[in-house]
Amino acid sequence: VEVKMISVLTINHNNSEMSFLEKFSFNKDNLQEALLSLKNIGGIDECMILSTCNRVELYVSSDKKDISFSLIEFLSKFHSTNIEKSPVIYQYLTASDAVYHLFKVASGIDSMILGEPQIINQIKESYSKANECNTVGPILHRLIQMSLRVAKKVRSETAIGSRSESISNIAMRFSKKIFDNLSEKKALIIGTGEMSQLFIDNLISENINEVYVASRDIKNAINFCDKYNAKPILFEDIRKYLRLADIIFTSTGSNEFILKKSDFDDIKSKDIFIVDIALPRDIDPRVGDLDFCYLYDLDDFKNLSINNKNAYSTSIK
Repeated sequence: VEVKMISVLTINHNNSEMSFLEKFSFNKDNLQEALLSLKNIGGIDECMILSTCNRVELYVSSDKKDISFSLIEFLSKFHSTNIEKSPVIYQYLTASDAVYHLFKVASGIDSMILGEPQIINQIKESYSKANECNTVGPILHRLIQMSLRVAKKVRSETAIGSRSESISNIAMRFSKKIFDNLSEKKALIIGTGEMSQLFIDNLISENINEVYVASRDIKNAINFCDKYNAKPILFEDIRKYLRLADIIFTSTGSNEFILKKSDFDDIKSKDIFIVDIALPRDIDPRVGDLDFCYLYDLDDFKNLSINNKNAYSTSIK
């Protein structure tokens, strides 16, 4: 009788620098191709890819005891970057360790910001995509459903739920260290995903009422702005609005920098607060070298919670 083994290969904020992690991220344009390629590897019966702003994880069901080499080879080839020659410390987990890992991820215990609730939707979306591509079956289906039930239990019965906070909440706290009165400021949001929606909610609560929104699909920007009473702009016009914006938030699936240091050459007379939570990064990190640009990316948010995870790591044992 064949025994199927659940395994996970994870590169995440705990074991890798963001500059390395971003080389292996997946987006909506290449996820289907990646899932089908992964499923075609000999020995893999089911697979799911979870790719977020702070982790890339391959979940597989296999009849092999150790399929780590195949998973590493897949990531290396798909992204044309050799993992084995890099200093990254990835994790490969099997059986109960792999299950426990997903339970921690779903519960927010393994998140960059302890207890952040967005991971639940990200797991659901990853599972939905894998289901759409017919790469999941009964084993991973059961694992995902179990993880969501465990996450619900952990959030309702432990302190994790009361501590849940999003990156956008923390970003707004950072902004108050730079600006005395946020209500007088103008904001530019690039991307219309869940994190952008959370961020504009925070802007509205701070009485910031002049918000420009850009998306590669102008229809997405228009729909987003209709909901939040913001102003849609063309994606190619982003640079024109840098002179107006005091706050910039970006979270897209772009594979190259959207804004570079030279785009800020004409701005000298004001401070700009910039939050880039995209993976790969949307903004060239050298923008942060400019005296008037306060750039926060995922590495900055990672440093916030690096010491406060262990107290909660046993909550679901």
